Amino acid sequence: MKFKNTNIASDAGVLYNSHYVAVAYDCSKLAALATDGVIKAGTIVPANDATAFGVLLHDVVLAENPNGTAVVDGFINVDKLPTAPSAAALAALPKLTFMTDNGKMVKKVAVKYNKNNAASGTAPTDSSSPYAYGATVTVSGNTGSLVGPEDATVFYGWNTAADGSGKAYKASDTFKAEDDTTLYAQFGAGYTVTYNAGAAASGTAPTDSSSPYAPDATVTVLGNTGTLVGPTGTTTFDGWNTKADGTGTAYAANDTFAIKGNVTLYAQFKA
Repeated sequence: MKFKNTNIASDAGVLYNSHYVAVAYDCSKLAALATDGVIKAGTIVPANDATAFGVLLHDVVLAENPNGTAVVDGFINVDKLPTAPSAAALAALPKLTFMTDNGKMVKKVAVKYNKNNAASGTAPTDSSSPYAYGATVTVSGNTGSLVGPEDATVFYGWNTAADGSGKAYKASDTFKAEDDTTLYAQFGAGYTVTYNAGAAASGTAPTDSSSPYAPDATVTVLGNTGTLVGPTGTTTFDGWNTKADGTGTAYAANDTFAIKGNVTLYAQFKA
C-alpha cells in the first residue's frame, strides 16, 4: 500500500518548550482514537493508561499516512492536549513533564481526609486517590461517623483549612484535582428540632433522634407518633406549625425543609 506524505506544520502547541525527544510511531492500529479519520496532536498513544508510550506531536491523518511522531522525553503543555493524562499514564511516562499554561507542573494529585479535632469516629479514605491532574473529585460524606468535641458534636462538612478558613465542602460536592488536598472535618453545635404537644389533652410529642442537625441539612417532619389528642372540640391532630397559634409555617408528616436555625414545631388540632 502506498501512502501519501502530508506535511502538517502545526503541533497545536503540544510542546511546552523546544527541548524534547521524539520517535516515529505507527498509528495504523489506533483508529479508535481518531475523529473523522484524524488522531489529534497531543493524543497519548497507544492509550491514556498504563500502556502509554508517548504524546503525538502532530495530527495523524490515517488515510494518508498512519506514521506519526511520538514525544517520549521533554516538556508537554497539558492544556493543549485533547484529554488530560490519567494517573496511570503519568506513571507510565516518567520522562515527560506535563506543564500547565501558567507554569504549574502536573502530577498525580492526592486527596486525603483528616478527622481534625473529632472526639470519635474515623476519617474516610478516598479509594480513587491519587487522581490524574484535572480529574473530578467527589467529596465523601461522614462515612466514619465522626463526632466533634463537647459542645460542637455535629459534623458540618469539610474544609481545606483545619480552622475552617479555607474552602468548604459538603458530601457529594465536586472539585478538580489540581493540587494535593487535605480536607479537614468541621464541627459545630448544630440546630435543634423540637416537637411541642401544644394544646394536646393527651399523648406525647415525638423526639427527633437526628437532632441536632448541621446547617442546611434536610429535616424530615415526624408524624403523630405519640398519639396526641387535642382538647374538647378540636381533638383531631392536624400537623405541625412553627407557631403555637398556627400562624407560622405548617408542616405535615414527611414534609422536608432545610434547617437554618433552631426550630420548634407545635402540634395543631381541628374538630
